Amino acid sequence: MGRRVRELRNEEGYQILTHNDRSDLKPGQYVLENSIPQPAFAREITRKHVYLYLTATASLVRCVAQLPVDHILMTRTQSTATYWA
Repeated sequence: MGRRVRELRNEEGYQILTHNDRSDLKPGQYVLENSIPQPAFAREITRKHVYLYLTATASLVRCVAQLPVDHILMTRTQSTATYWA
């Protein structure tokens, strides 16, 4: 339910209040403050997001490239057994 409330707030622009917004509401209770939606926030991927994603991906590739080949080729069972040993 929380996900849908966030969607209605952020993507559709509805003003929905919860117990976090008003002390007279109990958890699980919601109030639609205004039935007319406000302009919703634009969800867009900025250059900063792309830069952070590519930087993280490049770091991961560098880390994996430094691992010994036998470590990369281990099966999941061997890897788990080795980890918990």
